[in-house]
Amino acid sequence: PLMVLDNELRIKTANPAFYQKFQVGPNETEGKKLFNLGAGQWDKPALRQLLFDILPHSTRMDNYHVEFDFPHLGPRAMMLSARKMPATSSSYESILLNIEDVTEQHQLEEYLRRAKQQAEEASRLKSEFLANISHEIRTPMTVILSSLQILAQTELDDQQAQCRDMALKSADSLLDLLDDLLDFSKIKADKVKIHSEPFDLRENIEDTVNILKPEA
Repeated sequence: PLMVLDNELRIKTANPAFYQKFQVGPNETEGKKLFNLGAGQWDKPALRQLLFDILPHSTRMDNYHVEFDFPHLGPRAMMLSARKMPATSSSYESILLNIEDVTEQHQLEEYLRRAKQQAEEASRLKSEFLANISHEIRTPMTVILSSLQILAQTELDDQQAQCRDMALKSADSLLDLLDDLLDFSKIKADKVKIHSEPFDLRENIEDTVNILKPEA
């Protein structure tokens, strides 16, 4: 929708899109001051600032956001832009006013903002849960490891010793997994510290095989 205003902000003319959008006709608008249209819906401080500033100070104004409430449209968000048109021999300078309905765009932006906020909150809660459950599991795991270490000091036959060693390695692996979960929480909180250390690949593979051997 477009309309042309004179230097007293009276409506000189408008395009068909304006009349269709706001359900008015030329006889209801032309020659009338913009702020007197309808039931005063156009009398907005932001719009007044836009139009009163453009005449003496500038030739154009862009992207003024104004909230309107029209009887047939309901609450709408509009983006307004204005251009000052130079005077001619037969007319004074005038203003070309462009009106863009951005209600759906603003609703989508608000939906995305809330969705992002909910996703961030869910991620934060997940990280807190992982950290809390990891700490909770460490306590019984420490008891299991301590018991196995005490058991390692007793006389056992070969099969019992093998089971004890597998249980110790499995408990150590679980503790490493818990540490990884805690590291994951630290990553989410931007508090993780990366470091390098040597390891024996053969030993790691053998440990994994020994853990899976009974099931196999």
